[in-house]
Amino acid sequence: MIALRRAVAADFAAIDALQQRNLLANVPAAQRADGFLSAAFSPAQLARMSDDLGIDAAFDDGQLVAYLCAFRCSDQPRPPVIDAMLNAFAQSRFEGAALDAGRCYIYGPVCIAHSHRGGTLLAQLFSAQCRRLAAQFTHGAAFIAATNTRSLRAHTEKLGMCRAGDFQHAGESYHIVAFHTRHPGDSHGEQ
Repeated sequence: MIALRRAVAADFAAIDALQQRNLLANVPAAQRADGFLSAAFSPAQLARMSDDLGIDAAFDDGQLVAYLCAFRCSDQPRPPVIDAMLNAFAQSRFEGAALDAGRCYIYGPVCIAHSHRGGTLLAQLFSAQCRRLAAQFTHGAAFIAATNTRSLRAHTEKLGMCRAGDFQHAGESYHIVAFHTRHPGDSHGEQ
């Protein structure tokens, strides 16, 4: 039975272990089509996110099988790829406006254990996060590596996020996706 709840400090080691197993550098090339994480967050960064906007976590028989982070655009320190994404917000469009024109937060990273991918767990975590944050933020945004087609499909086709822009960082291409917090799965944007 899957149980969803906000992560607490005792969960950080399991979150970090799942993160490490799914980082691009740790995923064999032959398995990257199943998805990967582009950036890592330190235990201190995970703790700050958890204490502020929160980390939604999913457990199967008490074992962590997925997590979804949320953090403010102003949070520091952060991975350089996040800075590159934020620099692209002024040129990125969601619902006819620049992404930096409203109350936006950063969605992600999200990571689901291989054993639990392909079901409804991503949608459940997304809905829980949106319900919690809708009073504080009008919309959220995330980045997805252009080579991570599984993640792009999951977020656009299953969750209804829209491509809002693109950016480059360290020789890699990324897509920015955005969504409205009040109606998860029903976002309509412009590119």
